[in-house]
Amino acid sequence: MSFSKKSAGTAIVAGILCICLAAFVFSSRNFFLQEKEYEQIKNGQLSAQTLFQKLHDFEIRNPLHFASKVDLAILLAETQQLDEAKDYLERAENILQSSGRKKTTSKSRASFYELSALINFFEGNLENALLYIEEACKIKTWGIRCNYLKGRILLAMDRKEEALQAMEKAWAKDKIINAEDLRVFMFLTAEFEQYQHCLELVNHYFESAGYFYGLGKFASEIYEKNGMTFEAALLSYLDFEYRSGFEDLQESQILSKIEKFEALESEEAGKARECIKAMLKKEKLPQIKSDFWLYNFFCVKNQIITEEENSSQLSEYIKYEKYFHSHPGYYYDMLKALENDIPTPGKEKIIVNLLERIIETGRKSKYADEARLALGNKLGFSRQDSEKILLPLETEALLLEFMADSSKKTISPIFELLALPDCKYVYSAIVSFRNKITNPHVNSALREQLASSSGRLKDRISYILSGQA
Repeated sequence: MSFSKKSAGTAIVAGILCICLAAFVFSSRNFFLQEKEYEQIKNGQLSAQTLFQKLHDFEIRNPLHFASKVDLAILLAETQQLDEAKDYLERAENILQSSGRKKTTSKSRASFYELSALINFFEGNLENALLYIEEACKIKTWGIRCNYLKGRILLAMDRKEEALQAMEKAWAKDKIINAEDLRVFMFLTAEFEQYQHCLELVNHYFESAGYFYGLGKFASEIYEKNGMTFEAALLSYLDFEYRSGFEDLQESQILSKIEKFEALESEEAGKARECIKAMLKKEKLPQIKSDFWLYNFFCVKNQIITEEENSSQLSEYIKYEKYFHSHPGYYYDMLKALENDIPTPGKEKIIVNLLERIIETGRKSKYADEARLALGNKLGFSRQDSEKILLPLETEALLLEFMADSSKKTISPIFELLALPDCKYVYSAIVSFRNKITNPHVNSALREQLASSSGRLKDRISYILSGQA
């Protein structure tokens, strides 16, 4: 049987198509198998160190896998290892340039562009940061939120109007925003005298991001701009109360501020003054018809610090934690109320948790000094040893700072902690060190300290270093 040239040519083309289709099917199947394995790793509820190692192993086996390089870069950036993160981003970018969008997802591309922009922004390369973030913003769904970072980059370039426009674009479609971006957004709206919009953002900040030094003062000014004198005066007191945990302030300072509101001859200002006087004297607040959350909070707060049996008031007080989860004074007042309350099951554990929250939310506050001594006392430590206690968050923060600045002053408090008698804070520090043992700065500092150490400190550092492969 013979074929004509035409039929032969058709057969050849058909054969080529079959081969290409088979290759495509094999490639696609391989890609989906890769993605399935990759998602199983990412969703495996692993520790940061184990996750990094598994992603690293996966990336070596799959050198053309885009998302694994981006996720490894993110993990490295989170621990301030920016040079290593940039190396993975560069390799990811090579894949993107050579194969385009094939075998990448919108989410992984958005993450790549956003992290590249963030690192350039952090290092002061604003033009490059803007180029990357603009690419991120073009990606549907995942790119919308990137406009918040775009706004911060534009602000750093003194392009304030464009910065506000970018943030407003994101806010209109996605109100999931981190605290730092929201803070910048608030200040921008205030600068452009968009006080009603700023009021919305201020309230969102209180409800979602907690508290920071100066928030009460700023919020007071915004409420005043919106003609809400009573609320503005109470917020001014909140600012005074927060700062008094870090500074030596006199009652006359807050009362003089209230006089400014009273100069407006406002009935609302008079009500606020009576409330603030009651707060200062720790007396019951006057009954005022108001649905302002801060007034209601102050009423509950004064009840729990002036009454002996206050379990029901404590439950009500706890409901306001969303506003004050970064305010040490809030947890301090809760602690004092609980100490005065009737004995309850698990009370001692709750007290320890509160002492830790006080330190975590205000490490440099007067409340934290008292809380650290109280924790040490419960462990049977001397005052000197108690002052050396570091919570896991503090240890982690110091290690990250050390990885960035390599300063002995930064890491020495952790070594002082490691020299303390056995306790959970020491064990936590050991775990943190072992998780970062591959960092050259951390590794070098441990080996240097080992050479001059003795006793339990030497034993613990030896154990930490034994975890290195």
